[in-house]
Amino acid sequence: MGPLLDGYGYRSGMDWPTPHAWHELADLHPDAKLILTIRDPTKWQESIRTLLSHVPEAHSPLDTLPDQPRRVFTALRRLHRILDETGQTYFGPDWTFSTALNDEATAVTLFEEHTKTVTKTLPADRLLIFDVREGWAPLCTFLNVDTPAEPFPHRNDRDTMRTALDSLRNTGPMH
Repeated sequence: MGPLLDGYGYRSGMDWPTPHAWHELADLHPDAKLILTIRDPTKWQESIRTLLSHVPEAHSPLDTLPDQPRRVFTALRRLHRILDETGQTYFGPDWTFSTALNDEATAVTLFEEHTKTVTKTLPADRLLIFDVREGWAPLCTFLNVDTPAEPFPHRNDRDTMRTALDSLRNTGPMH
């Protein structure tokens, strides 16, 4: 991923904050393929709102949690700050991600505008518009790799996230 993640050993990135840097990453790696996952924007808004609402408040102590949950929630707090800073680059210094996500219309507009911008910017041979409900086939075809034998994973829905975060907060990591 070039200078953005130098020294970390990554060859790819997904989820926040890499989508914020998609254009820079595409420019740094002109032969790289990019995958833009799409979904129902209203369900996306509900999912991200659920995720952020399960992060303990900034003033809540995390030192009473077991090691693994403490590390996860510490990372989620940092993600919350990154999401705020990212949004502020577009919408001004008073913008916060959690506030914007509580307004479904604003969140859906942000999602749709991001999709339009990426789609308009990248040539079709570098970009896969991917709906995970389609499973392995379009993804593997685009990447020119064999289809895995295992079923396509479907674990990133709102209810699964809520259960996992509640479990992590209360008892430690889910297996």
